[in-house]
Amino acid sequence: MAGLPPSNAPPSWRNNPFSRNSPSPSPSSAVGGSMRPRSAIYSSPLTPPAAHARGQSFSTLGPPSATATIPRGRQRADSKATPLSNTFAPDFIKQEEKQRAADQIRSIEGENDFSGKRYVWAKDPVAAFVKGWVVEETSDGRLLIQCDDGSQREVGAENVDKVNPAKFDKADDMAELTHLNEASVVHNLHMRYQADLIYLPIYTNEYINMYKGRSREDTKPHIFAVADEAFRNLVEEGENQSILVTGESGAGKTENTKKVIQYLAAVATSDSPGGARSGAKQLSNISQQILRANPILEAFGNAQTVRNNNSSRFGKFIRIEFTRSGQIAGAFVDWYLLEKSRVGRMPEDEG
Repeated sequence: MAGLPPSNAPPSWRNNPFSRNSPSPSPSSAVGGSMRPRSAIYSSPLTPPAAHARGQSFSTLGPPSATATIPRGRQRADSKATPLSNTFAPDFIKQEEKQRAADQIRSIEGENDFSGKRYVWAKDPVAAFVKGWVVEETSDGRLLIQCDDGSQREVGAENVDKVNPAKFDKADDMAELTHLNEASVVHNLHMRYQADLIYLPIYTNEYINMYKGRSREDTKPHIFAVADEAFRNLVEEGENQSILVTGESGAGKTENTKKVIQYLAAVATSDSPGGARSGAKQLSNISQQILRANPILEAFGNAQTVRNNNSSRFGKFIRIEFTRSGQIAGAFVDWYLLEKSRVGRMPEDEG
């Protein structure tokens, strides 16, 4: 029987993919030297639960603050990412920050001034919503509104919504809006569209480097931030992780699942030893095999609906196995909750 190590023996160390040059203690070894892989599991259920997450998003994508606290004793990874000069993605980020700063300056100078005025959104049959300020409130609870287009209208107090201050214009995380209502969401999306701040190239390798090893509090909302947090917990704490992708039909659950696989494959490959080119190639092949299996499953489990021409009518369960050093060792894909009723009967206008 093997003897126990002395009490003063140094702890085992391993290379942490998120600490660059500094080692960190490895999870305790399994009994008998077993190197059982850890796994990251995620799936997309057919019927999502009702939920509303409010994240922190207005912090910049710069290096984390030195005074930030780290929960559960987790070590802060070195956040010096690959230089991103002359790349497409950071230019959009800088442009967005400049535009929002200019909007805030204009609001301070008097444009869209809220001092002494009560701004509201009123419904309009043509423009959907128009902004104006309350001139007078009658005794019967109706409001006389002076609209920005120069017109005046009288509406009921229950038919208006509050307007957010100008500092929230072009907000990247609408969960942070002070007044979260339909009119404010439509207005914010409209302003971002006019400023060309939609459909950005936010899934490139540059963005992978920007989110790699950083906490969600230090970055803006992104599927890469969710995947990175799960991967860091997997590697640093040695615990299995689960990512549950939910949403309404057509919300992008399948595509977001693909982006999670893309991110995990990228960070696992980039942190492999310099001489292990064959290992990096094998990791790429595994991720490609997972992605290429999707069309096969979709051919039998997807259908056209009123809201989505390629709707997944089944749940997908994907398990990715990792080694203790954070490398992909294998994967497993399974399906469940297939909508069998479509075999014999389909709703009208659906296929």
